[in-house]
Amino acid sequence: RYDSKDECFAARKAAEEEWQKWTTWLDEEVASFTKLAHPNLIEIYEADYNLDERTLFIAMEHVAGESLQERLKSGPLQRNEAVELVEQLGNALTYLHEQHLFHLGLNPTNILLDTRQQPIRPVLINLGQTTLLPRDEYIFTRKPAVQLARQYMAPEQWLPDQPVTSATEVYSLAVILFEALVGHLPTGRQPGEPLPRLSQFSSSRDVMLDDV
Repeated sequence: RYDSKDECFAARKAAEEEWQKWTTWLDEEVASFTKLAHPNLIEIYEADYNLDERTLFIAMEHVAGESLQERLKSGPLQRNEAVELVEQLGNALTYLHEQHLFHLGLNPTNILLDTRQQPIRPVLINLGQTTLLPRDEYIFTRKPAVQLARQYMAPEQWLPDQPVTSATEVYSLAVILFEALVGHLPTGRQPGEPLPRLSQFSSSRDVMLDDV
């Protein structure tokens, strides 16, 4: 028999569980990122929540510029630009890993290009965004940014019970380098499959980059 009181109780319980999930994420995950200091990581000033109003907030650095995804709509980067970009991002990842932290969501939408500096400063944003979500939600969610991230996941991320290592994020960074040099991901490539050789897409690229 339908009982509106039971339905209201279930809805309140679900809302409370959702709130607890977000506050735990803020306390345990985001709080750790306020201690980070690296020029290629978005600076997070404060993360907190208001119990009375049931609101959460994260105060962070403003980066003036577009995302790498937007930039690549105009075509590939020059080789020196792409190498410089990936070198800076690699330094940021090394720093993160030294703090025993992982980004877990590397893709061009999570890289902002700070045009106020020369060379342009790439800035990683959405630190730790995927640690909140179970693996299956992360893969199959309908959100465009997360759907896009499928193409940047290392092969081991598609296997059950595989630990995340620094090599996992190096793979994602390699996919970003490929896309920055070519301007797009290879057509028809399935997530987790090896990347084709760069020389198949542009004769102007050095053959030595095929083995990178």
